[in-house]
Amino acid sequence: MRLWVDGAPGSESWAFEEQWTDLPEPIGGRVLRNVVEPTMVAYLPDDTAPRAAVLVAPGGGLHFLAMENEGIAVGQWLCERGVAAYVLKYRLVPTASDDAVFGADLRASFAGGDPAERVAALQHATADAGRAIEVLRSTGVEHVTYLGFSAGARIGAELVLRAPRERRPDLAALIYLYAVQHADAPEDGVPLFLLAAADDPLGIDGSLDLHAAWRAAGHRVEQHLFERGGHGFGMTASGLPVAGWPELFLAWLRSHLG
Repeated sequence: MRLWVDGAPGSESWAFEEQWTDLPEPIGGRVLRNVVEPTMVAYLPDDTAPRAAVLVAPGGGLHFLAMENEGIAVGQWLCERGVAAYVLKYRLVPTASDDAVFGADLRASFAGGDPAERVAALQHATADAGRAIEVLRSTGVEHVTYLGFSAGARIGAELVLRAPRERRPDLAALIYLYAVQHADAPEDGVPLFLLAAADDPLGIDGSLDLHAAWRAAGHRVEQHLFERGGHGFGMTASGLPVAGWPELFLAWLRSHLG
């Protein structure tokens, strides 16, 4: 499902091509980058138009999308349990087409990089996520839950904190949210589900700050903080207690859907 009929605003001149790349450890896995056309891919349990759906936003530091571990696998898992899911493909920082150059640039960016470049990417990605919520509601989806990982969680924080009501989800689950700026809860803050591992090398301040803000405002919030798990575990079967997070999320979701 395309999000923007006449092209995504702010990136109309982009001419590079979307591509898949195999990342080495410690990140590892097959990732998608250089997204020009933001879309959603549906994972539906039946042919009936869903009235409630989960919008899944993979992470990747705004430089790539961990589509397999934090996108496709999540969408399939939810679909198998009767939950309609849509995996979001949002715009990112433009990167070199050569994989070796991309790898070097990625390491440099994660070590510091260009803050303005990341700010612009976050704005584009947040616009895509908000637009995705609008598109889902236009198709008859009455209840949208946002499920974001890492950078996807950072985008979700922007939505619940600052987006206009029509672009905010009804519920939001933010997985390993490493940081957030100006976490001042709105008066009508949506219920949140926050989950992270205490040994996350990127930090857990975002989860803690948003939890504190929601608690102070009297909003509904559930938080899970595991001892171990690191960052980017997604649907990995690690054997650690954190691997049970999908069931915790599903129980929380169903408690709100009734």
